[in-house]
Amino acid sequence: MNLRRAACLVAALLIACGGILLLTPRASGAAADERRVSPQALADFMQRDLNSALTATSYEIFHRRQLGRPVEMTPQLSQALDGLQNAAARLGELRTVESDEAPFRMYVINLQSTVHALANAVATSQTDDEIHHWFNHVSAACESCHSEYKR
Repeated sequence: MNLRRAACLVAALLIACGGILLLTPRASGAAADERRVSPQALADFMQRDLNSALTATSYEIFHRRQLGRPVEMTPQLSQALDGLQNAAARLGELRTVESDEAPFRMYVINLQSTVHALANAVATSQTDDEIHHWFNHVSAACESCHSEYKR
């Protein structure tokens, strides 16, 4: 079994078993209300934190391709991936008053699992094709959520 197939199976198992839900703790009562933000505050977070981390990660991955070098864990890529993982985790804590809890949560879980798979692909020195595969999954996770919520 190749690493990509194994990573897909692990992500599917975590989602199916609910284990990945540990990445997005559910708050209740007053704590949940504190995490509710306006749609504009969520959009600002997406632009400022999530999109900038995704852009930095993309730059580090694809800039190496333009230079004809393989993707490897550099301090810059490590910092970009850390920023992306932190932003995805933080996104799991935010809710808007208008968002439907369950679908939004599934989009967040999808994003978190694909970001984790991307970071794992880089950390384990998988091929550039596998790393690009996981980056494309991260982009697709963003696009699927945008198609639902960004109108």
